[in-house]
Formats: sequence, C-alpha cells, structure tokens
Amino acid sequence: MNKLILMTGLLGVSLAGGLVQNFQTLPPLTTANMCKTQDLTRALPHAQDMEYLLRNQQSSLKWQAAYLAGGGHSGTLRFNDGKVRINAANQITQAEFAIAMHTLQNTDLKSEDGKKDLEAHLKSQDFFAVAKYPEAHFQLLKATYLNTQHLAAVQLGTHYHLDKVEKFKIEGKLTLKGISRDISFVADIKKLAQDQLSIQAEISLDRTLWGINYQNADLLNSVKDGIIANEIKIYLDLLLGQGC
Repeated sequence: MNKLILMTGLLGVSLAGGLVQNFQTLPPLTTANMCKTQDLTRALPHAQDMEYLLRNQQSSLKWQAAYLAGGGHSGTLRFNDGKVRINAANQITQAEFAIAMHTLQNTDLKSEDGKKDLEAHLKSQDFFAVAKYPEAHFQLLKATYLNTQHLAAVQLGTHYHLDKVEKFKIEGKLTLKGISRDISFVADIKKLAQDQLSIQAEISLDRTLWGINYQNADLLNSVKDGIIANEIKIYLDLLLGQGC
C-alpha cells in the first residue's frame, strides 16, 4: 500500500514537471500572436463573415477639381481606418471608412507656387471646415454584383471566390461637413493572395450637396476664370487584409 502511494506521488511530480516545462517553452502572449489567433478564427470554415481591415499605408485616395475655364488642382487624402465584411457567399455585407480631413494635401503645386496657401484654403470654412469637421465617413448601404450571371448564382447560394476582378454597384452614405448624402458608384473588387482584398473605384461628387459652394458654377456673377466646377473626382485604390 505504501509502495502504491509512493509510486502515485512520483508519477504526479513527474507529470507536473512535464507540464511546467511545456508551459515554459510556450511563446509569450504578444499582440502579434493574438492577431495570428484572430486570423485563424476568421479563416475557420464555419465562420459566417470574413473581416478585412484597411492597410492605410498601401492605400490611396486621390482627388481632382477643375476650373470651368480649364486647369484645376489635384491632391490626396488619408484614411483613419476602414473595414469590409464579406460573407460565405462572397457578398459584401458591411463596409465603413473614416477619412482624416486634416491630411488633405495638394500634389500639383510646389511650395513656392502657393501649395500651402491652397491647402489652408481648402481646409477653411470656404471648403471643408476641417477644424470643425475633422473626419468624413462612408457607410455601405448595399453592394450588388453587376455581372448578372454571378448575381443569379449568388442568389441561388453558389459561392464565388472573387479570385478575379468583379464589378459591384456600391450604394452608401457619405457624411461630409456633418451632412449625409447617398452616393453610388461602380467598384472593381478582387480577393488577392495572403487573405487580402483589392478595391478600386472612380467616384464623382457634387460638392454643393455638402454645402461647399465657394465659387461654384451656379454663381452667375462670378468671373468665369474663377469658377470651380461643382464636380469633384475621387480615385480609390485600396488594399485591405485580414487581422491586425
């Protein structure tokens, strides 16, 4: 009996030592490890949605505005964040983006040609009132396949892998200067290797819908050379990826 108790005790000590050794060899729980765990969770077959987060440094938003008499200016903006969710049938179920308006830059002028003055004017009350409205927001309302064959298949439950560029009609709400307006545009969307998503689009916006009326085309008494077209062009080239 005493031998049995002694052997049981030795076995318990041995197992405990093995467990301690195994715990000691585990890597520390870092943010990177947590991200890998989240990636594995999102990649599980039973997961309903896949979430893609904006890769800000690898994405671009370019803008272009023109004078009615010719010429104009162009520049860039950066995002604060963004995400897209896609379900198992490769339908886009959610998309949200926040634009950091203070990052507005002009790219066609040099410093000595008035670059900083133009940027300051665009951030002023005449245009985007950045001090009062530091962020612009886009929220998806609906995304529709434009390829009718794919749309019909998706409606029947067929899964597409988005391994080639697909055109979507994107309908959403853009909030700028505290004013929300519905917008729509066509976007090219494709899943890339390494769990990444590419989105490219060209968008036309009427700035007057958001109260940006400075030197607009409806001011009949303005000098023609100073009139700025109401339409602003936006060019998106976005890269998103799963995880942190």
